[in-house]
Amino acid sequence: MKVYYDENIRDQVCHVSALIRAVSVEPQDDSKLLVSFSNGEQRIFDAAPLLDMPIYAPLREPSFFRRAHIECGTVVWSDELDVSPESLYEDSSPLPVARVASPLNGHRVI
Repeated sequence: MKVYYDENIRDQVCHVSALIRAVSVEPQDDSKLLVSFSNGEQRIFDAAPLLDMPIYAPLREPSFFRRAHIECGTVVWSDELDVSPESLYEDSSPLPVARVASPLNGHRVI
């Protein structure tokens, strides 16, 4: 959810995107997570900025970081440590799509 002030109506406006949930997670090197979402997208979430926050300090330990798993549509490590699905999605980068050569080499099948 994004909240912003709209000068035209002189009030705060909330924009809620469609509910996107994390469906799988694979911890990567360098404090990154490969997250698959309910809309079919796979994205890379860089957790490094979180490591400066005291609550996320346990993630600095690689063995603890690798414990990331999915519960209730978001990534969690313990009962006290998680990242909201909205943050996971909005603060991540789309996974680059590899181009796959067509087996038909440009020929159409009729």
